[in-house]
Amino acid sequence: MAVICVTKTSGDTTALISSNTTKDTKCKWGEVLPKKDDCNACICYEGEVHCTNLPCDIKQRMDGTPECEVGQPWIKLDECNSCFCDDGKLECSDYICIRGNYMEIVS
Repeated sequence: MAVICVTKTSGDTTALISSNTTKDTKCKWGEVLPKKDDCNACICYEGEVHCTNLPCDIKQRMDGTPECEVGQPWIKLDECNSCFCDDGKLECSDYICIRGNYMEIVS
């Protein structure tokens, strides 16, 4: 199983993604798919769908304003993305992390 991390800059945060799919799952590489709970995302990697497993209450807290103090460091939730406070809003990098290789998500 590949280790993949994903984030969005629109208030979401980064999280470890795990694979919960069967080998029959087919999808387009790099395709980003919504998850039913509206606070997680899925991405296609090597023909399998991998999804974040963030508790929804984390997203709810991060959507509030102000979220943080300007310049305040924020928790880093994976090996390739980090977050920081910018004008009272939490901003996070937007990279897919695949075994140490970095690839920016283009949406």
